[in-house]
Amino acid sequence: MYLDLPAYFITFTCYGTWLHGDQRGSTLKRSKRLNYALSPNSQRQRFNRDSLRHAPVTLNAAMRDVVETAIREACAFKSWSVLALNVRTNHVHLVVVAPTVAPDRVVSTVKARATFRLREAGLTVADAAVWCEGGSKRWLNDQRSVDEACRYVIHGQGPDLD
Repeated sequence: MYLDLPAYFITFTCYGTWLHGDQRGSTLKRSKRLNYALSPNSQRQRFNRDSLRHAPVTLNAAMRDVVETAIREACAFKSWSVLALNVRTNHVHLVVVAPTVAPDRVVSTVKARATFRLREAGLTVADAAVWCEGGSKRWLNDQRSVDEACRYVIHGQGPDLD
């Protein structure tokens, strides 16, 4: 299958569900080009947990449905092609072709639409953060990379959620 490239593999997490210091590790962004991989650190994680403005956000089935619909709606409106999408309880994976837009813009657009729709549906309060800041944005510059990312998003997330 031929695609306009680049495509992007985007991941973003729900507010408070993956803190710096977490056992899974994390990345601290210092600039556009400089990121630090952080090792697990229980003190750092505790500090970050204590700094949360409100409880962590986890997405129930109704919220996941709203988020998926909102992301597809935002992408359709922008004429971006969704190749794979998986909304989980604490994060979202998206593989999308948006050839004339930087990946940061894709992330901010889909998060904003999902937040708007969640609030519109009464599934989150108006002043509570739903998502963490930023997200992971990987450029996919060849078909093999796109296929691998899609396979991971669709089949690599564990069992389907109800």
